[in-house]
Amino acid sequence: MKKISYYIYMVVVLTTAIFTGCTDEETSESLFTGELNIFDFAPATGKGGTQLLINGEQFALDASAVSVSINGVELAILQSNEEQLLVEVPDNEAADNAPLTVAIGGKTVQSKAKFTFQKAALASYSPSMGKVGTEVSVYISNLPQEITNPTATYKGVEAACVFDAEKACFVVTIPELAEEGTFPIVLSFNGRTFSADFTYDDAPIFERTIITLPGSDVLSVRSSIWEGADASRFGSIAVDDNGNVYVGELGNMCITKITPDGQLSRAAGQGNSNPDWDINWRYTEGGAYNADIRPADIKVDSKGNIYACDNWIGASAFFEPDGKAHFLGNPRSITIAVDEKHNRFYCRNDNCLFMKDLDDYGTSVKSHGDWLYDIWDIGGMDVDKNTGDLYAVKNSSNQIIRFPYTEAGLGAPEVVAGSGVSGNSDGPRLQGTFASPWGIAVTPDGNILVAGNGARVYEDGLRFHIDQSIRHIDMKTGMVTTFAGSATSGNEDGMLTLPAYAGISSAEETLPASFGAPSAVCVGKDGTVYVLDRLNNCVKKITTVEK
Repeated sequence: MKKISYYIYMVVVLTTAIFTGCTDEETSESLFTGELNIFDFAPATGKGGTQLLINGEQFALDASAVSVSINGVELAILQSNEEQLLVEVPDNEAADNAPLTVAIGGKTVQSKAKFTFQKAALASYSPSMGKVGTEVSVYISNLPQEITNPTATYKGVEAACVFDAEKACFVVTIPELAEEGTFPIVLSFNGRTFSADFTYDDAPIFERTIITLPGSDVLSVRSSIWEGADASRFGSIAVDDNGNVYVGELGNMCITKITPDGQLSRAAGQGNSNPDWDINWRYTEGGAYNADIRPADIKVDSKGNIYACDNWIGASAFFEPDGKAHFLGNPRSITIAVDEKHNRFYCRNDNCLFMKDLDDYGTSVKSHGDWLYDIWDIGGMDVDKNTGDLYAVKNSSNQIIRFPYTEAGLGAPEVVAGSGVSGNSDGPRLQGTFASPWGIAVTPDGNILVAGNGARVYEDGLRFHIDQSIRHIDMKTGMVTTFAGSATSGNEDGMLTLPAYAGISSAEETLPASFGAPSAVCVGKDGTVYVLDRLNNCVKKITTVEK
């Protein structure tokens, strides 16, 4: 009797000619009953076209004598012998969450395990706005091997629809409508139907502009005291509800405030080039203005309070607008986030993510905060002000993750963008690629902006990554696009006229501008985007306005 091969299905899929057994001596005799029997099958899940290897006994050498089905859906028999069947799952979603049934010569048997069909689902689409003639790319996950009869309608009006095999997406052309508004695109193929909301707007044109923020060209963003391997990964920027921008100046050991008209003032830190690190935060003598601070990351709330962490001395604090300072604990934090709605402060030290109550100024035993997760590779963090979810850059895996808000703390992290491969490609958010990103900001409408970081500083000079851009993750359409910049380092402002769909909520066209290691990004209440252009020691301001 031949050996039952339990784990060779991958080999079978790759080389279907391998369809053999081994010796009787290696067989687990306890499995055999002498009756028609299914021991196991693999894989346990798949889509149409997936090949399954079924192990059992009393099968037939003649494949035509065998019937295999799932929920009454017949599978194609590719190969058969007495103890193994190689079958193929058809493109039929009814073959789902049910055992396999094998029928031979009037006898039937069912597997103990169930098979799960990987159903096709809407993954992403772009753009989400436009006028007549706009081509919308619709991506569907778990596509079957063959696409038949793709059709589409928009608000019930027939729309041209083709399948682009190279990009693996459907292209739907928006027809002319008599009214403007948001209506569903209904896509159908292979007996399946999917819907995606699209806004029909024939009028607006937007102008996106990037400028060097007045007053920011005298900043000292780079630190002269620490130019090691990770120096370029430190840089911080924040904006308040009045449009005042705050920059963590590592080179000047302070936090600088820049008004909308370009006026500079010191918001915190004494600018001491030779600080007394043993004193830590000197918040009791002169408040914010007398603090020794090396701001690795900063945040600003709606009241104008400034939150800062110092990775050098290992401390966090927040400064009120009048300069009064409060100690928030001393984990060695590299990045922070503030959930003003739920009164929470998050920080990531060397290896852990902590959370603490903002009313706790470091006077309690829990001044560090409550431990949430062991996680060492988080870069920037930001909170969705609407939901309380915490978004973070996981720079070692080149991905963007989300910690869902819970009353007890934060739920387990989940990947929202990035395939995990280093690169600089746009596309569906789980297929797009990032290259060791760092800064992150959640927009008022719940989308995500990511700063590519662009460079790291080594002792022998600069080494540039391939992403010198700001990327946009549209959480509605599921698309990653390039908002501004490219793979090339530089220092150029720019302007671009865009159709309606490419407003602040989308980035179908790239703004022709360049950065030098964009380390941090933030978004104002009005949607204005600010970028810390680290190697250029300045701030870039990006506005998108309707013409």
